[in-house]
Amino acid sequence: MRRAGVELAGYLDAAVGAGEVARRYLGALQVAGVAVRPRNVPLEGRDSAKTPVRPGRRGRPWPPGFNVLCLNPEQLVPYLASDAAPRRRGRTSVAAWNWEVDVLPPGWTEASRAVSEVWACSEFTAGFIRAATGARVVAMPLPLARNGPVRPNAPPQLPPGFRVLVMFDYLSTIERKNPLGAIAAYRRCFGPGDGAQLVIKTMNGVHRPERRREVEAAAADRSDIVLLDGTISGAERDALVAACDCLLSLHRSEGFGLALAEAIAAGKPVVATAYGGNVEFMTPASSYLVRYELTRVGDGCEHYAAQAIWAEPDIDHAAAQLRAVFDDREGSRERAHRGQRHVLALLAPERIGRLMRDRLHALRAPRGAGPGV
Repeated sequence: MRRAGVELAGYLDAAVGAGEVARRYLGALQVAGVAVRPRNVPLEGRDSAKTPVRPGRRGRPWPPGFNVLCLNPEQLVPYLASDAAPRRRGRTSVAAWNWEVDVLPPGWTEASRAVSEVWACSEFTAGFIRAATGARVVAMPLPLARNGPVRPNAPPQLPPGFRVLVMFDYLSTIERKNPLGAIAAYRRCFGPGDGAQLVIKTMNGVHRPERRREVEAAAADRSDIVLLDGTISGAERDALVAACDCLLSLHRSEGFGLALAEAIAAGKPVVATAYGGNVEFMTPASSYLVRYELTRVGDGCEHYAAQAIWAEPDIDHAAAQLRAVFDDREGSRERAHRGQRHVLALLAPERIGRLMRDRLHALRAPRGAGPGV
């Protein structure tokens, strides 16, 4: 088969999950030796990711034979009909999507018909999309780069101590990310004088002021709970993770769980709900998984249908897992190092890049045959 390159379209400069997917898939394809032409799709109203995007590979001018479209389904069909869309004739198109619950928003089935295949960040998400749309869906995990040593850099308002880190985006909903559950577990585990502190790093609080006030109220009487809101660069985020001792995520569902994977890759103990795409790279031997019960999302949750299913983490068990990390520092470091070795091998850009390249070659069809070709 004649070697062909890829035109990858996505929110390459936006600080959103789909933008991070696009940047990481772009990097993995480049590592795998695939010629990639990046095409940024502006996303109005969102901050910049502050992450430079490397240009496509120079060298032999392979003609693009594939479109990889890292665009949300509700924007994919209008985009393909627009003048900004990449040329489709003679190319195989793949969409890259992520979702967290078993009920999909309207329009996903229609969008899936515009491409040959959908890539999901985990088998957890792939199963939901496959069942709801009938499309061909393949799990394509997010790659993790093997970074060199990162110098810890804690903001000046953080005193020394055992730091538990929570990170989330208000636009990903506090119902799903569940910072109130994380605060409750921390308060149940630690008193104000126990030598611990909870660092809650958020973004987009300005866009959800009522939700931000809920989080502030839950932490108001504890000086050892510090709230930091704002967009930071990837390097700044890595330095903050390095300055903390444990990552806590009492999410109700994760399509992949990139913040968790990054913390594990940095050698940090992670306490997290044992539900979602994160359990595809987290195990009891390498992490501190938290028990849960399945429940309905219920009314009034942004983005998600009331009848959808997700997890309700056990706050008492989460507090016990935090205490285990705090009380046994040597044991928690050993467990974290096991997780680090596992994640860096499983999610290596070289490995994911090969999976993507091989999958695209397997999809290659005669010119004019099949949807999106």
